Amino acid sequence: MSVWVLQSPFTAEEEKHLAQMEELPLPFDDLPDLSGVRNEESMRWLLEKLRPDAPPETIVRRADVYWARYGRLAAADLLVIPLSNKKIALAEVVTPYHYRVELGKDSHYATVKWMETSLAQRKLGALSLLLANPSPMQMVETVDGRKAVYLLLKRSYNRFAKWRWLLALLFAMQVTLMLVNMLKD
Repeated sequence: MSVWVLQSPFTAEEEKHLAQMEELPLPFDDLPDLSGVRNEESMRWLLEKLRPDAPPETIVRRADVYWARYGRLAAADLLVIPLSNKKIALAEVVTPYHYRVELGKDSHYATVKWMETSLAQRKLGALSLLLANPSPMQMVETVDGRKAVYLLLKRSYNRFAKWRWLLALLFAMQVTLMLVNMLKD
């Protein structure tokens, strides 16, 4: 599960209603449907067809950037979205990519499940540089940054809680067995 920082594509008014939105626009605005792109080479081929007059180093660099975003975004990844009111939203990716044409324009989306829609940015001190970065979408590479995001998630259970109960039950049974043996003697 990767963690991404995605600059908010929403207006301040739309940010108030994040919980009702199931789709999140992805920053591939100047590209056609990417469903057929399977690797960086095919991304490069697509970009060469779109811009045949572009220098090869530009094509290679853009293919690298787009493939790093498109090729690595997966279901269950977490998205951190800085909002205009110094808050952040957290979303889990359900479907990493789908495409449609809206009003004659290419639109790229990820289906998401919102985990949080209004958390203070100060809770992510480890990501302060990434949150201020103008990059439209960037993977969080640091362990501290990912940990800071994971700590913000509300967990409905403690994964060790069952083991604690089982150990407590075994301990109680062992004590009971010892008491029964002592009373027999």
